[in-house]
Amino acid sequence: MLRNRYLSFIGVVYLASICFTPLLCPTVAFSLPEDCAVLGADISTDQSVQGPVEPSDSDRLLSDSVNFTASIDLSTYEYTGDAITPRVSVFADSGFMLTCGTDYEVLYANNVSPGCAAIAVNGIGDYAGATTRLSFQIVRSSDNKIALPGSWVYENGKWWWRYEAGGWPSNCFLTIGGSEYYFDSEGYAATGWKYLNDGWHLFSESCAHLKGWAATGGHWFFLDETSGSMKTGWVLDNHNWYYLDGSGAMHTGWLLLGNSWYWLEPSGLMATGFKLVKGSLYHFSQSGSMNTGWFVNDETWYCANASGAIRTGWFYFDSNWYLLDSNNGAMLEGFQSVDGNCYYLDSDSGGALECNAWIITQDGNAYYACSSGAIVLTGVKDSVDEIKLKDAKGKPIVGWYWSSAAQTWFYADPDGVLQRGWQLIGERWYHLDNESGVMNTGWFRDDDGLWYYLMSSGQMVTGWNSIDNGEFFLMLLVLG
Repeated sequence: MLRNRYLSFIGVVYLASICFTPLLCPTVAFSLPEDCAVLGADISTDQSVQGPVEPSDSDRLLSDSVNFTASIDLSTYEYTGDAITPRVSVFADSGFMLTCGTDYEVLYANNVSPGCAAIAVNGIGDYAGATTRLSFQIVRSSDNKIALPGSWVYENGKWWWRYEAGGWPSNCFLTIGGSEYYFDSEGYAATGWKYLNDGWHLFSESCAHLKGWAATGGHWFFLDETSGSMKTGWVLDNHNWYYLDGSGAMHTGWLLLGNSWYWLEPSGLMATGFKLVKGSLYHFSQSGSMNTGWFVNDETWYCANASGAIRTGWFYFDSNWYLLDSNNGAMLEGFQSVDGNCYYLDSDSGGALECNAWIITQDGNAYYACSSGAIVLTGVKDSVDEIKLKDAKGKPIVGWYWSSAAQTWFYADPDGVLQRGWQLIGERWYHLDNESGVMNTGWFRDDDGLWYYLMSSGQMVTGWNSIDNGEFFLMLLVLG
């Protein structure tokens, strides 16, 4: 249990504020208690230890009638460089908690530097004349980097820190006024770049140790936010990636690492997603690497060439044509209008252009895409899966129909149904493609492996004929 001490006043004071929260006032210095050893101090105190001051008879009489007890939470506090003012709890002998500023005041002494600090609790009002004394230790741990009290000295174009008790720091980091400084072997505060055990460090013209982003010599650098050492390579800051060259300078523009290209914005920010660079559109993955070839973004396919530039328009790949949006390069599907023609990009075929084929929609409409992919003929699919041809005005087509766009003939029976396979028309045999119904010409091989020759009019040739400078005898095939 703490014992009450009577100490003489020899200086200015710290006056307590209301309810246990001290308020800075003129300083008071006390002579130290006899049993208050100086612990953890880097410099010795200059206060002389004095014996306790005996109270007068009137003090004894008042103290006996209005006594109180006081306590603080801890007996030891870490050095902070500022005045340490522990909260004081005061109770009357009856157990009633007294009120600061009404029943008592609190005074502190020697409460900045490491060593023994003193507290005087003096009664006021109804408790005037009652007093008690407390003490606590201020220690400075080995890892405490807060400088001991002192002042800056400018000498020979350099700054150093002079302790109030004499001497100076060297070969160490110290915190002064909230900023960190490094003092070299001669005790001078560092400026500019300095190489230490964990790498390069940067100090401002005012000697402050810089951390985070710092600009010098026309370049940006990133200094570890804890140690202050200069970073190189990839750095994640505020959820964004940056790249620092071997010199530590922040990289901007194109960057090749291994086999991958990256784009760093003028701000140094690593690009992801789509970026327009010097008029060309590029796409970068979430890891920042530039995409080439086919890739998916938000469930949509895109294609970039070897340089990474996003392709647009028609693109021929692996024996198929694809259509990529002219603005953002997204692969298009379904019916698309290009330069006045309609095309169909089949999603079931990975977006490939349909050519020489009929496209049947869910509503039963039929569209024929010629060799260029352009839709040149329309129709409807009936209940027995036959296609009935219609012209541009929607009227049924009967008999031969010439498609100028496809440069080919189709044939519909009297009901308008598209005919396919071998057809005997007007005593002449014709072969209409088994899938598309397009009239075949020239040499033709059927599903049985037999060869036929069809004139430009589509009629099958029989007997001896000179074809392509050769003589052939073509037998009449009896069908049906």
